[in-house]
Amino acid sequence: MADAIFWNKVADKYADTPIANESIYQQKLAITDKYLTEQSEILEFGCGTGSTALIHAPKVNSYTALDISTRMIEIANEKLQQTPQSNLTFIESTLENWQQAHPDTSYDVVLGLNVLHLMADYRQVISQSFEVLKPGGYFITSSVCFDRFSWLNIALPVMKLVGKAPHVEKFTAEQLMQAMLDAGFDLAQEWEPSPNSQQSFLVMQRPKHT
Repeated sequence: MADAIFWNKVADKYADTPIANESIYQQKLAITDKYLTEQSEILEFGCGTGSTALIHAPKVNSYTALDISTRMIEIANEKLQQTPQSNLTFIESTLENWQQAHPDTSYDVVLGLNVLHLMADYRQVISQSFEVLKPGGYFITSSVCFDRFSWLNIALPVMKLVGKAPHVEKFTAEQLMQAMLDAGFDLAQEWEPSPNSQQSFLVMQRPKHT
């Protein structure tokens, strides 16, 4: 898998890179917290080196965090050894493979943070997220939207050609929202860090009677 190789190569540098905007990150954490309880069963895909999982896990019953990169998961487990949490598990897997291996498992909250635009088929991943949620559960996602990030439309093909970027799926905020609604989700909350934000932070809910 070409993108797994890419993320393996950059994992250590990624782990050492400071968060670009700490205040925005803290606000995303705070919004997410509103949808977590001590009984929550959480699934996160594209967890990277596990920083967000380690923050949220103490607040919930169980937390399963997935990533396609072997090295990302290794770093996440190194962090977990430093701050052990028995309810948190890091696993090398795609969302699709995990769903196929655990067809009868469902979750209260699914997190896909800064990752949908890195998927080969973001619509399929949104549908898979819907399927693994319990009725009434929440899908929380932060995504780069290309109607707000136009310079990358030029830069990314060149960067990918020379091995400096992974696959990136380009969609607008409107297209992302429509894909969510088409999958069956209802909008629970939407937040933009600023009017010219590069990201769309969404909390989508699976209806309670589906």
